[in-house]
Amino acid sequence: MTREIRVARIYLFSTSNSLLRSKWIAAIKRDEGLDFEIKKGSTLVCSAHFKPDDMYKTITGLTRLKRGAVPSKFAWTKEGKERRPNKLQESKVIAEQQSQEQRRQFFVDSIQQDVEMEEEETESAGQETNAGAEPMQVMSMDGTETKTVSLTN
Repeated sequence: MTREIRVARIYLFSTSNSLLRSKWIAAIKRDEGLDFEIKKGSTLVCSAHFKPDDMYKTITGLTRLKRGAVPSKFAWTKEGKERRPNKLQESKVIAEQQSQEQRRQFFVDSIQQDVEMEEEETESAGQETNAGAEPMQVMSMDGTETKTVSLTN
């Protein structure tokens, strides 16, 4: 089994090119001040923070940084490793999803109950109308015949 060994190289901050220097400072999310100062020859960035296409190999096999390359691989970028969800955060998300599902189900159940109650009221109102129907006498149009009819379903 062959293992590839990656050796991290360290690259110096550019102190002569002010535009490139500004890009590097922005990329590493630092501001020069009391806690951070770029010193010529001693402020470094590891090669792990550069994309493979930011580098090239020399004829002698050395890996060098391309001119104008800016570090871009950090924990806060998409290029960094995907973090596993925090267990507490994960349980909060699950609890919220369950709560939303319970509220949705309660809403669906209450609508279903309202529909059933309305159907029952409609049925009972129809039965009351029919139950209270009394026989009626109906006379023919010419007035010669009289019939007794009961209006029920």
